[in-house]
Amino acid sequence: MRLLQVCSYLYPAMAYGGPAKVVYDLSRDLARRHHLTIYTTDVWDERRRIRPGERLASATGFEVEYFANWWNRPAFRWRLFTGWGMVGRFIHRHRAFALVHVHDVYILPQLVLVLAALLLEKPVVVSAHGVLDPVRSRRRSWLKAGLFRLVAQPLLRQVNCLVATSAQEAADLRRLGFDRVAIVANGVAPPTARPSRRFGRLFRPSRRGRDLKVVYIGKLHPQKGLPELVSALAQLERPVTLILAGPDDGAQPRLENLINRYRLTNVKLVGTVNESEKQELLTGCDVFVYPSLAEGFSISILEALQAGRPVLITNGCNFPQVAKAGAGIIVSTRRLAPRLAAALDYLARHPRRRRAMGKRARQLFNRHYTISTMAESLEELYRRQLPF
Repeated sequence: MRLLQVCSYLYPAMAYGGPAKVVYDLSRDLARRHHLTIYTTDVWDERRRIRPGERLASATGFEVEYFANWWNRPAFRWRLFTGWGMVGRFIHRHRAFALVHVHDVYILPQLVLVLAALLLEKPVVVSAHGVLDPVRSRRRSWLKAGLFRLVAQPLLRQVNCLVATSAQEAADLRRLGFDRVAIVANGVAPPTARPSRRFGRLFRPSRRGRDLKVVYIGKLHPQKGLPELVSALAQLERPVTLILAGPDDGAQPRLENLINRYRLTNVKLVGTVNESEKQELLTGCDVFVYPSLAEGFSISILEALQAGRPVLITNGCNFPQVAKAGAGIIVSTRRLAPRLAAALDYLARHPRRRRAMGKRARQLFNRHYTISTMAESLEELYRRQLPF
């Protein structure tokens, strides 16, 4: 089967979100059994582009075609990608592909490519990756709202299938009027990078004794619940060190103000991390926290489960399996700061239970969230869309 994956940001452009890694890992697995091509752009982060020498080579097992994105900042801040070259390239090569899988629903060149695929009678599968949940929908700009109503929504009703990563996301999509929805949970591949030694000093015992080491990895966005997390630390009497890793996406100034107001010397903003640094944080921490107010299906949470770390998340993360498996704690987004404080205090007081949660976290991941499990589910979905 010849497959085309379309995602305007691809690993190592992790500053744009988890789908960059999902599409990369998924393509590596699918390429073992299928001919696979990825269309993407040359973005790396808000300012930098991926240079020719840094682009993924054919040694990865699949073909990657990069298209120039004219200006990174609008792409990073508002999803205004300008990789229009992929549309013409697809029209020229459409006969080479049996099926098209598009990731994200707010990127205009990708939506035009969806239209071209439909007109050329190609099966189309689209993954929303959680961007259409009600909380995000209420907060989106007038530009995104207009793009969705006038362009995305009519197009998405014509595609063969929309992919949801959870039962909650599937329900949200059906409420928007989409009938053809399938649930395929995200997965991640085993880490290939060795842990770095950048944060060794942060993981050493403090003068007060062994602090509870808590790590968050993701964008510093107002929707991620990070101000409430910092406020929760100000309420704790037990020693807890919090490391916030990720690029700023609008929340860092407020976080810095809160840290200064509460005089918190135990909260560290370490910026964007690479794969080696991420592995050091995941393997060195006691608890992984992700207090998002609304989330599709966080790759960072999966990576923490894979590392055998107990997770502290919210019901906005749409991951009830964590509580069912005893792999962590889920708190409500209502009165979030005191609930986070209570959960962190509990985890600090019960190291044995914390370690037991970590073991169950790894078991949960191995049973349901490997990249092979995701690829097998998608392959079956792809076959059902083909006309033969």
